[in-house]
Amino acid sequence: MTESELEQMIFDAFPKGKSPPVGKVAGICHRPEEIECGFQGKRWEEISPDQIRRYYDALAHMTDNAFVYYLPAYLRAIPSTDGGHALLWNLVLAIHPPLPYLDKDEYQLTIQTHRLERLSDKQKAVVACALQFFPGDYLDDWDSEWADGPHHRDTLEYWSQFRPHG
Repeated sequence: MTESELEQMIFDAFPKGKSPPVGKVAGICHRPEEIECGFQGKRWEEISPDQIRRYYDALAHMTDNAFVYYLPAYLRAIPSTDGGHALLWNLVLAIHPPLPYLDKDEYQLTIQTHRLERLSDKQKAVVACALQFFPGDYLDDWDSEWADGPHHRDTLEYWSQFRPHG
C-alpha cells in the first residue's frame, strides 16, 4: 500500500462534516484550553501533519466525538513521522484496545471500549492499514526504553485483525 492509497482510504472512510462545537473537543485532562484552541473549528482534513505533531498527545484527551472526528488527521500523519516516535507512542495510547493490565479501572476500560465501538468496520480497516506505516524500529525502540512496552505490541496485534485481506 502506498501513502496516496492510504490517504484515499482515510478520505473514503471518515465523514467530512462539521468539526465538534467549541468546548466539545477536549475531555478531562490537564490542558483542555490548549487542545480546544488547537482544534476547535478546524475540520480534520484541513489539519496538517505538522499541526498533529504539535498536538501529538491530544487525541487520547479528546471527548469521544472529537476522538472519532480527529482520528483521521492523526492517521494521515503516520507516514510522515520520520522517527517522531512521540506521536506514534501517543497514538497507540489513544487507540489501544481495552487492556485490563493497562486500564486499571472499570471507567477507563469502558471509555476505551466505547470509543473503539464507535468506529465502523471500514474505519477500523483504515486504522489497521495506517499502522502498517509505523517505522520498522518503532517497537524495538519502545520495548528497549520503556517497561510497559508490551501493550504496544498488543495494540498492533489487535488492529491487525481488521486489516483487509486480498
